[in-house]
Amino acid sequence: MVIFMHNLYISNRKETPEELNILCTELFNDLATEEKIKTFAEICDIAYNFVPSERCRNKKCVIGPACGNLDAKIMFVAEAPGRNGAERTGIPIYGDPSGDNFEIILNNATKSIISRKDVYIQIHFYGIQLTNTETTISQIAKKY
Repeated sequence: MVIFMHNLYISNRKETPEELNILCTELFNDLATEEKIKTFAEICDIAYNFVPSERCRNKKCVIGPACGNLDAKIMFVAEAPGRNGAERTGIPIYGDPSGDNFEIILNNATKSIISRKDVYIQIHFYGIQLTNTETTISQIAKKY
């Protein structure tokens, strides 16, 4: 089911694990150098085990092949994975309304010249909570 709203849409898709695995494989750039792929795998291992705060203990880290092209010239950094999107699928900005809208905007902005396979998308880690408007970046850096 697709509901159109101001040229953006909301889908109710629910992929099978097999379909998500195929998509993750298609998004990853296996043309990157072996060293780059190895380094990326090491970073992924560290990230999977990183728990920045108790609030994040049961959250799924979204980093891996589905983030996209390791040789991309364009990188998007997204805010917290949605529970019905990236947290469910393991694919950044995918599987929920924000993912659907991202695809439309990317295609329209680049006249379909650039696709998800041409970019790298990373979701930042949870856990940095600003408790008041006076919190500064240096205070956050000291905490982590």
